[in-house]
Order: sequence, then C-alpha cells, then structure tokens
Amino acid sequence: MTDSTRNLVYDSASNELLLNGNRFAPKRPFMFVLGNPVQHSLSPVMQQAAFDSLEIDCDYYSLELNSISLTDFRAVIESLPVPGFNVTAPYKQSIARICDSLTEEATRSGNVNCVKVVNNQWVGHNTDIGGMEVVINNLVNNNIVHGGMDIVILGTGSAARSVLIAADNFEFNSVEVRYHTSQSADAFVDWHHKIDIQCAITMRDLAEQISDTDKLLVNCLSNVSLENILKLDGCTLIDLNYAQNNQYSAKVSYIPGTALLLEQGVLAFDWWFSKPAPLEVMSKALLDNLPE
Repeated sequence: MTDSTRNLVYDSASNELLLNGNRFAPKRPFMFVLGNPVQHSLSPVMQQAAFDSLEIDCDYYSLELNSISLTDFRAVIESLPVPGFNVTAPYKQSIARICDSLTEEATRSGNVNCVKVVNNQWVGHNTDIGGMEVVINNLVNNNIVHGGMDIVILGTGSAARSVLIAADNFEFNSVEVRYHTSQSADAFVDWHHKIDIQCAITMRDLAEQISDTDKLLVNCLSNVSLENILKLDGCTLIDLNYAQNNQYSAKVSYIPGTALLLEQGVLAFDWWFSKPAPLEVMSKALLDNLPE
C-alpha cells in the first residue's frame, strides 16, 4: 500500500509506535497487520473499506516490527485501544507462542494470522486455512481443479502448513511439499507427524526437475522466481505473493494471492465483529488498489 498515512512503525528505542516519524497517538480504536516487510500489504485498504461501509469506529494500518522482544511489543499494544489485529510473515509462529489461548485452527497449524483482544487476553486464530479451503473449493466448482489432481505445496513455512491442512479436506491424488533445505523439510515433517491430518505427504527438494503438468501448485515462497526453478507447463498455480504481477506463460492457469487475501480477510472480519463481512466492498477495494 502506498498511502504512508497507513504505515506504522514500532520504534524500539522509544518503545512507541511512529507514524511518519512522529509518535502515534490514536484518536479512536485501531487495528493493523503486523509483519516485516509489510508496507506493501493490501489488508489496510481492504479492511478499512469494510469498516467504513458498516460504520465501524476503527482505523486499520500496517505495522512494521523489527526483531525485538514480542513481549515488549505486546506491552505497548495493551496500553492502546486495539481490539484485534492480523499477523503476516515472519511473525505467525512467534505470535502464536505468546497468545493467551488459541483456536483449534491456530493450534493445529502452530501459527496465527489473526488475533482478537478480549479483556486484555490475546486469542489467536488462523483464517488462512478456511480461506484456502474457499479458494480451492471455488476452483473445484469451476472445474479448474479436480480430485484426481496432484497438489504441490512450494515451501515449508507457516503458510505451507495452513495450505496442507486445507488440502486435507479435498481428495487430491497426492500431496507433495517442496523444500529449500533439509532442515526446513525435517521441521515440516516433525510438525506433520504431530497433528491430526489424514493425507500422506511426499517431500522433494526444489532443485529437482519434475514435470508439473495437470498439477495444482500453491506457491508459499517469497522472493523466488518460479519459472527459473520449475517446469511450469499445463499447471494451475495459486501464487500467494499477491504483490507480484503475473509474469507466467499462457500455459499456466494463474490465481493471484489476492484470492486468499480476500477470503481470509472476510473470515477475520466475521470473527472479530461477529457479523458478516461486506465481501463485495472488500473485493472492490482490493481490485482498485492492485499493484501495477
């Protein structure tokens, strides 16, 4: 998002939030998406449009946090009127560890992308799982994806965990996870063994050259040019890096990450406010603010 009036930064030296270099003094409740980097996020424009359309007295920002003690950060947030917030990379797992309680989805995935503050208690939730289920189900209903396909998850981080849990609700022929390092692969396999999930997985190194024809690929990797490492030919690709323009060939059925961003954002809104999110308003806000 290019609107600097929506970009907060946590200053560890003063232990304060800054807006355009000045101490941030909110005049009403506010929410945010926490991450690093995060100023590119479209969550602020999407959620603010939802708040405004339903006359919810709240602002929504991006909030960039550098590597500091999350307990110190939490102390600052607890002194401010924050009813909840979103979390993106690289803090989904670390925020989960300092929440007071977790929903079933957050517990299974081990990561949190959505927090609700209730009586100063942080309740951690994961709407990426439900959002990905909606995205895949829409592809199935539109005959883009079918049960006999193989699904390939690119990456082993927090997003990949959520994708695998969502994929377990569909009858894919096989589930493959591709990794960068053996250490990340081992950590993913250890997590997989600990949760209640039915589908078996095959782990493969990203460096392997394998045909992806008639497969569903979900890219959970950041700052990676897939066309340089994969044979993208006749496949369907959900690229969670929505800030990137579609540079793929016509042989790729491309689904931008904004599809998941919208669905998980809708679920987060529903959970925060116990009322249906204005889907069309949020969708339009995303489309109107896509990077060129």
